[in-house]
Parts: sequence; C-alpha cells; structure tokens
Amino acid sequence: MTYTRTECGVDFKNHDITLAVLNMEDIIHGHPKNFQINLGFQYEEDYLYCEDMRVCDLLNLKDVSSPVYVYSKKQIEANINKYKTAMKNSGRNIQLSYSVKANMNPSILELMRNHGLFLTLVSGHELRLALDLGQEPGKIVFNGNGKMNWEVDLACRSGVLLNVDSIFNMRQTIDVCKAGGYVANVLFRINPDINP
Repeated sequence: MTYTRTECGVDFKNHDITLAVLNMEDIIHGHPKNFQINLGFQYEEDYLYCEDMRVCDLLNLKDVSSPVYVYSKKQIEANINKYKTAMKNSGRNIQLSYSVKANMNPSILELMRNHGLFLTLVSGHELRLALDLGQEPGKIVFNGNGKMNWEVDLACRSGVLLNVDSIFNMRQTIDVCKAGGYVANVLFRINPDINP
C-alpha cells in the first residue's frame, strides 16, 4: 500500500512511503518462499526476517517473551528520510514531528531524536520520558486539554512548547508560571467558530 494523501501541500505519493500489511492467507497460499516486503522485512525459505534476523529466533534471546513487537530500524529511517525529502521538495518550511502516543518505545523515540524530529506529546509521563531520553526541550510540543498542574509546571520549567487551547488552560498556565517564576513558550489554538 502506498501513502497517497496530500497534507500541508506536500504530495507523498511520489515518494513511495509504504506501509506493510501482512495477510497470512496471501503468504500461505500465494507468495513464493522468498520475497521482500519492504526494506526491513522479508521472507526467506518461509521464515520472516527483520533485517538480518529471523523473527522466530528473537524469542530465543534472553529476556524476550511472546508476544513481541519487532521494528526495523532500516525501514523506519527510510520512511523518515522519504518524509524529509518530500517536505524539502515542497519548498515550504515544514518541521517533521513524531506523535509519541503512536509508540512510546524508548528506542523509537531515540531514533526520532537522532534524526532531528520534534516530538508531540499529550501527557506529563510522555514529557518526562522524552526529557529523560535527552530530547531537546525546544523540539518538544506538549498538546492536549485537561493537563494537570504538575504537567504544565514540568513543561514550563523545561522550556518545551506548550499548546494552550482553552481559556481554562491559559489561566492554568499563567498561574503555574507565576507560582514558579517561569516564562512559558506557548502556542495558542484558536477556534474561529466558522461554519463551513
């Protein structure tokens, strides 16, 4: 399947960003013993490989049990680079950001950081994790309504970009900043209440 949606004026269909969906019926009945799924996954002699390792052999490793999630660093990096190329070719100043709620595996987050991506967060726990992993505060965007005071405090104290999306959230941020002596970096989400 090829990602074909156009967002922010960037057309990704010409950059072959792929999502692999495995249909076991097709694999059992239709494919040869050896075939490449994408850069990171392939079948060799009816065994699924992630890069150079048989997935079934992962279960024999120390401290690995079933079920297990397997990611290909090579495929993730290829996808990141394809998005970066598409954005660069758009001629617009666009920043690639990874939504931590999609997968907060520390290894994935470190990979995103190493490739210069911003992280978009929705909880204080995600914020703590991102900071603990060394994500630059200026490359963190903290979204979401219903933030707890300690979450707003951590965001302001750390210097991350804080989305303010309600009058309550604005007052909360002002109160936290006054109490802690902080100056917050904020974005305002505004609903112009226009009926299309």
